[in-house]
Amino acid sequence: GASVIAASEQNKSMKKMQKTAKVIHDLRSRALKKRRESAIKQTLDKRDLAVLNTVNAASKAKGQIKVAMAGAGLSTGSGGGLALLEDVNQQSYMNQYIIGEGVKNTLAGIQSGYEASSIEAVASYQQQYNAAQAQMQNTFLQGFAGGLSGLGSGLQIGSGFKELG
Repeated sequence: GASVIAASEQNKSMKKMQKTAKVIHDLRSRALKKRRESAIKQTLDKRDLAVLNTVNAASKAKGQIKVAMAGAGLSTGSGGGLALLEDVNQQSYMNQYIIGEGVKNTLAGIQSGYEASSIEAVASYQQQYNAAQAQMQNTFLQGFAGGLSGLGSGLQIGSGFKELG
Protein backbone atom coordinates (compact mmCIF):
# COMPACT_ATOMS: atom_id res chain seq x y z
CA GLY A 1 0.00 0.00 0.00
CA ALA A 2 0.84 3.65 0.32
CA SER A 3 2.80 3.16 3.54
CA VAL A 4 5.10 0.63 1.82
CA ILE A 5 5.76 3.07 -1.02
CA ALA A 6 6.40 5.92 1.44
CA ALA A 7 8.77 3.73 3.46
CA SER A 8 10.59 2.68 0.29
CA GLU A 9 10.99 6.32 -0.80
CA GLN A 10 12.17 7.25 2.71
CA ASN A 11 14.75 4.46 2.58
CA LYS A 12 16.01 5.58 -0.85
CA SER A 13 16.44 9.10 0.50
CA MET A 14 18.31 7.85 3.57
CA LYS A 15 20.59 5.65 1.44
CA LYS A 16 21.39 8.73 -0.65
CA MET A 17 22.21 10.64 2.56
CA GLN A 18 24.53 7.82 3.62
CA LYS A 19 26.31 7.83 0.26
CA THR A 20 26.71 11.62 0.44
CA ALA A 21 28.13 11.32 3.96
CA LYS A 22 30.64 8.74 2.67
CA VAL A 23 31.71 10.99 -0.23
CA ILE A 24 32.19 13.93 2.15
CA HIS A 25 34.14 11.71 4.56
CA ASP A 26 36.42 10.49 1.77
CA LEU A 27 37.06 14.06 0.57
CA ARG A 28 37.77 15.20 4.13
CA SER A 29 40.17 12.29 4.67
CA ARG A 30 42.08 13.10 1.48
CA ALA A 31 42.27 16.78 2.45
CA LEU A 32 43.59 15.88 5.91
CA LYS A 33 46.28 13.65 4.38
CA LYS A 34 47.33 16.37 1.92
CA ARG A 35 47.47 18.94 4.72
CA ARG A 36 49.62 16.57 6.82
CA GLU A 37 51.95 15.83 3.89
CA SER A 38 52.31 19.55 3.12
CA ALA A 39 53.06 20.40 6.75
CA ILE A 40 55.66 17.61 6.92
CA LYS A 41 57.31 18.81 3.69
CA GLN A 42 57.42 22.41 4.93
CA THR A 43 58.93 21.29 8.25
CA LEU A 44 61.60 19.20 6.55
CA ASP A 45 62.38 22.00 4.08
CA LYS A 46 62.80 24.46 6.97
CA ARG A 47 65.03 21.94 8.74
CA ASP A 48 67.22 21.52 5.67
CA LEU A 49 67.58 25.28 5.32
CA ALA A 50 68.37 25.72 9.02
CA VAL A 51 71.02 22.97 8.91
CA LEU A 52 72.54 24.48 5.78
CA ASN A 53 72.67 27.90 7.46
CA THR A 54 74.30 26.35 10.54
CA VAL A 55 76.91 24.54 8.44
CA ASN A 56 77.61 27.68 6.40
CA ALA A 57 77.93 29.82 9.54
CA ALA A 58 80.36 27.28 11.04
CA SER A 59 82.43 27.20 7.83
CA LYS A 60 82.54 31.01 7.77
CA ALA A 61 83.56 31.16 11.44
CA LYS A 62 86.29 28.56 10.92
CA GLY A 63 87.56 30.48 7.88
CA GLN A 64 87.70 33.69 9.90
CA ILE A 65 89.56 31.91 12.71
CA LYS A 66 92.10 30.46 10.25
CA VAL A 67 92.67 33.84 8.61
CA ALA A 68 93.07 35.60 11.96
CA MET A 69 95.39 32.92 13.30
CA ALA A 70 97.51 32.90 10.14
CA GLY A 71 97.68 36.71 10.22
CA ALA A 72 99.03 36.49 13.74
CA GLY A 73 101.52 33.82 12.68
CA LEU A 74 99.75 31.09 14.67
CA SER A 75 98.75 27.58 13.63
CA THR A 76 95.26 26.07 13.75
CA GLY A 77 96.72 22.54 13.61
CA SER A 78 97.28 22.36 17.36
CA GLY A 79 96.85 24.22 20.62
CA GLY A 80 94.51 27.19 20.96
CA GLY A 81 93.79 27.46 17.22
CA LEU A 82 92.70 23.85 17.00
CA ALA A 83 90.61 24.28 20.17
CA LEU A 84 88.82 27.26 18.59
CA LEU A 85 88.03 25.24 15.45
CA GLU A 86 86.78 22.33 17.56
CA ASP A 87 84.59 24.72 19.55
CA VAL A 88 83.00 25.97 16.32
CA ASN A 89 82.41 22.36 15.22
CA GLN A 90 80.84 21.46 18.58
CA GLN A 91 78.56 24.50 18.43
CA SER A 92 77.52 23.58 14.90
CA TYR A 93 76.74 19.99 15.95
CA MET A 94 74.77 21.25 18.96
CA ASN A 95 72.75 23.63 16.76
CA GLN A 96 72.01 20.80 14.33
CA TYR A 97 70.90 18.57 17.21
CA ILE A 98 68.58 21.29 18.53
CA ILE A 99 67.15 21.75 15.02
CA GLY A 100 66.59 17.98 14.79
CA GLU A 101 64.81 17.85 18.15
CA GLY A 102 62.59 20.76 17.14
CA VAL A 103 61.70 18.96 13.93
CA LYS A 104 60.85 15.75 15.83
CA ASN A 105 58.50 17.73 18.08
CA THR A 106 56.91 19.52 15.14
CA LEU A 107 56.40 16.26 13.24
CA ALA A 108 54.87 14.64 16.33
CA GLY A 109 52.48 17.60 16.61
CA ILE A 110 51.54 17.32 12.95
CA GLN A 111 50.85 13.59 13.32
CA SER A 112 48.86 14.09 16.52
CA GLY A 113 46.74 16.80 14.89
CA TYR A 114 46.17 14.58 11.86
CA GLU A 115 45.06 11.67 14.05
CA ALA A 116 42.70 13.87 16.08
CA SER A 117 41.18 15.35 12.92
CA SER A 118 40.84 11.88 11.39
CA ILE A 119 39.02 10.61 14.48
CA GLU A 120 36.66 13.60 14.33
CA ALA A 121 36.03 12.95 10.62
CA VAL A 122 35.19 9.29 11.25
CA ALA A 123 32.92 10.20 14.17
CA SER A 124 31.11 12.78 12.04
CA TYR A 125 30.63 10.26 9.23
CA GLN A 126 29.37 7.60 11.64
CA GLN A 127 26.94 10.06 13.18
CA GLN A 128 25.52 11.05 9.80
CA TYR A 129 25.38 7.43 8.63
CA ASN A 130 23.66 6.25 11.81
CA ALA A 131 21.19 9.15 11.76
CA ALA A 132 20.13 8.15 8.25
CA GLN A 133 20.02 4.47 9.24
CA ALA A 134 17.75 5.27 12.19
CA GLN A 135 15.26 6.93 9.84
CA MET A 136 15.04 3.93 7.52
CA GLN A 137 11.89 1.88 7.75
CA ASN A 138 11.22 -1.80 7.36
CA THR A 139 9.01 -1.99 4.27
CA PHE A 140 7.73 -5.46 5.26
CA LEU A 141 6.56 -4.14 8.63
CA GLN A 142 5.04 -1.08 6.95
CA GLY A 143 3.12 -3.38 4.58
CA PHE A 144 2.06 -5.63 7.45
CA ALA A 145 0.94 -2.62 9.52
CA GLY A 146 -0.96 -1.28 6.51
CA GLY A 147 -2.64 -4.65 6.08
CA LEU A 148 -3.66 -4.74 9.74
CA SER A 149 -5.02 -1.23 9.45
CA GLY A 150 -7.05 -2.25 6.39
CA LEU A 151 -8.28 -5.35 8.17
CA GLY A 152 -9.37 -3.23 11.14
CA SER A 153 -11.25 -0.85 8.86
CA GLY A 154 -12.87 -3.76 7.06
CA LEU A 155 -13.99 -5.30 10.35
CA GLN A 156 -15.46 -2.00 11.48
CA ILE A 157 -17.38 -1.61 8.24
CA GLY A 158 -18.53 -5.24 8.46
CA SER A 159 -19.77 -4.79 12.03
CA GLY A 160 -21.59 -1.61 10.95
CA PHE A 161 -23.49 -3.55 8.28
CA LYS A 162 -24.23 -6.28 10.81
CA GLU A 163 -25.86 -3.75 13.12
CA LEU A 164 -27.94 -2.34 10.25
CA GLY A 165 -29.07 -5.74 9.07
